[in-house]
Amino acid sequence: TTPAIEIDENQDIKFAQSIGVGQAASSTTGDIVAQTMALKGTTPTLTIGDAGAEDTKIVFDGNAKDFHIGLDDSADTLVIGDGSTLGTNPILTLTDDSVTIGDGAAVDTKIVYDGNAKDFYVGLDDSADKLVVGVGSTVGTNSILTLDDDSLTIGDAAAVDTKIVFDGNAQDYYIGLDDSADDLVIGLGSTVGTTPAIAIDEDQKVTMAKAV
Repeated sequence: TTPAIEIDENQDIKFAQSIGVGQAASSTTGDIVAQTMALKGTTPTLTIGDAGAEDTKIVFDGNAKDFHIGLDDSADTLVIGDGSTLGTNPILTLTDDSVTIGDGAAVDTKIVYDGNAKDFYVGLDDSADKLVVGVGSTVGTNSILTLDDDSLTIGDAAAVDTKIVFDGNAQDYYIGLDDSADDLVIGLGSTVGTTPAIAIDEDQKVTMAKAV
């Protein structure tokens, strides 16, 4: 006779047929199809795989798009990616002490901070080969900081003031571009153009607000 359930000396439980919980069971023998799973105890642990030289993964089977989390065993990396095939379209790759975003494809990659009133992003503008910090969620728009090789650019050529503010306990100072005057200004406070101490114009003329 064929047993329905077997328990061996290692307390492993084997089912002769699939088991369905709350939905139709899979036709594949031995599959367990469940809507919920709870791990209980003082040290609840879920282990996927058996240390074999093979990839293991969890696939989220969506209606229009799938995602996966898996161990790329040959590369010794944990991968979160688009689709159901491990190693294709990776979004995040974790290995040792590093996290990699993207997969070397010719596309922008980014982290978006989705705020209530305003969003910000940190991303790679792949076409320009630049790392950008900006306002919004689209890489390359409203850039605040742009890093390229050995240079750091503040602003994006828009007709607005740009500045670095030193926020002190009793007194603030700023270094900024007064865009309307085309002057580089060092001053007191946090607003460019107010209480300037030193101003440099496009003719390299230096103006001191007080005696030196």
